[in-house]
Amino acid sequence: MRVLGSIGVRRTRPAVALAFLLIAVPDGAVADTTVLTNGDGDGTLSVTVDTYGAFGSSSSGGVALYDPVGAITPQSAVFESAVYFAPTAQFLASDVSFENPLPVSSFTAVTDTQAVSSFVVGAFSIRLVQSLAPGSGTGSVLQQDYEITNDSSESALVNLVRHVDGDLFFDGTRSDRAGANTDGSVLFEFDNGDDPVAPTTFFGIRNTGGVLDTFTIQPFRYTQAIEFANGIPVADRGEIVGDGDGDRITDSAYDVTLSLQSSLSIGAGDTQTFSTFTIFGDGTPGELANCDDGEDNDNDGFVDCVDPDCRADPICAFGCGQPANPELAKPRASDCLVVLRTAVNQSDCGGEPLCVCDVDANLLDPGEIEIDTSDALRCLLAAIGRPNIALTCDCSGLRAPPTPRGVD
Repeated sequence: MRVLGSIGVRRTRPAVALAFLLIAVPDGAVADTTVLTNGDGDGTLSVTVDTYGAFGSSSSGGVALYDPVGAITPQSAVFESAVYFAPTAQFLASDVSFENPLPVSSFTAVTDTQAVSSFVVGAFSIRLVQSLAPGSGTGSVLQQDYEITNDSSESALVNLVRHVDGDLFFDGTRSDRAGANTDGSVLFEFDNGDDPVAPTTFFGIRNTGGVLDTFTIQPFRYTQAIEFANGIPVADRGEIVGDGDGDRITDSAYDVTLSLQSSLSIGAGDTQTFSTFTIFGDGTPGELANCDDGEDNDNDGFVDCVDPDCRADPICAFGCGQPANPELAKPRASDCLVVLRTAVNQSDCGGEPLCVCDVDANLLDPGEIEIDTSDALRCLLAAIGRPNIALTCDCSGLRAPPTPRGVD
């Protein structure tokens, strides 16, 4: 039996002033928070996060102010966002509105766009790095990396649920619509007043690291259901409440929540990273594609990082020394761009470290570092998972770009 209200009934929420927010935390302490911001203007974001990664106008963090493209002024876009940690049956937050709130802690390092903290929950030590990418003019991306170390003497299966209740108030209401991409790896929410096939203001979430288990889109407040079931309840898995026509988008607006569950198997003493992304943008809901699955999710003829809609996604960011993805044992598309630029002798990385992948298995031999365009092609094929070919990738810090072998 559901303990949640029907779609048409919305629980009362206290009014929250954007200029001042009082959060109740254990023992009357004040949550340690910091503001991450990537500037002002269209597509920019200022978000107040706590040391556990919680944020939102009703959380132990604070508001996420997003400035959409156009004349609309910045508005608070998220009511509450946090990660549920199943091994200890609690949301990673100090907010007393959750069961078993965590004690207030402090950041170890903070800049305008990044905050680092460390904490212990149960038998796990966690280092959290929260990074806000530069605004693209059309959107912003908040990346939260949880580096989880299993301090016990036994391996552990760790289930995590990224949960977010967004309130996109740009149309004057908290009622929004929501949807999921084809494989349920990306969930998104957009304003009720917009056509789902026309440009709109939206935000989306996706996870990387471990295995994506399931998702659900449910009415507010869904956190209690997650806590009761210690994860997304079996009966709700894969469900989009209010999607009567099966197009994976809600048919009408209500106070929606998004939940995305992943699992990691962590050996005794080992460390694995779970990353969750919050994407704020403008466009059609169908454009919120998975930028690393080798598919043309929005049917515009472009795949992954070639798609202009993926330009704000960190996985497509070009930079020197972009790491490969060790958990998936494959390079990223940005790694392959480095390879291609190196092959045609147009690398602008100077003496910075490079991450390059070589199909001739000679990359680790200092005397035979040769990169050509065929390496770049095979790197891209490996990045999108077809075919499954072996590459030798080194991201450990080459002191100079490898010798290009030229176009062949």
